[in-house]
Amino acid sequence: MIKPYKILQIDDLAVIQQGILDLMPIETLLEKKMRGTCYLYETSYIFERVPALATFFKKIGLENPDSIKIAMLFVPPRRLGPLHIDPPDFATYSINIPIINCDNTFMHYFKSDSPGEKMIYEAAGKKVWTVDFKLEDCELLEIQETNKPYIVNISIPHQYDNSQNDTHRYMLLCRIKRNDLIADAIAASVFN
Repeated sequence: MIKPYKILQIDDLAVIQQGILDLMPIETLLEKKMRGTCYLYETSYIFERVPALATFFKKIGLENPDSIKIAMLFVPPRRLGPLHIDPPDFATYSINIPIINCDNTFMHYFKSDSPGEKMIYEAAGKKVWTVDFKLEDCELLEIQETNKPYIVNISIPHQYDNSQNDTHRYMLLCRIKRNDLIADAIAASVFN
């Protein structure tokens, strides 16, 4: 079986992390009581404010902001997320970049014969959907620590885990547009 994720090397990781923290300070997010996945800005706006992130995507061949949808995942302390797959309407792959408090946080990957159940949530004022699964309908495949950047196949059942931390976990999610020939080729090549 192909691994559901692959660790990535990002040369300017610290610069990207600081740029995202400057753009979306944790204190502001805490004041707004934000949690979960939040699409806060257009990709082109983030690329303008965090040029090192734009440079990283250009290096890997994804310089068109329309090929990427960027979200922030802000997970409260002692929290285990839902067991789910992300909506396949936009992306199959995501490049996830740890921003802060990602040591001792994990992603659990599963396999399941169950079709799951479509769930609709509200995140930052927008309706988003996932397909959720029951743990008893799944088999654990692997557990990955999420303290390094990685690309992940988000169509595989997975569950984020911040249950062992007393701090909020802050992760940047960069969804790679599905059915974009360049984006699909780049994302798929990582796993070959």
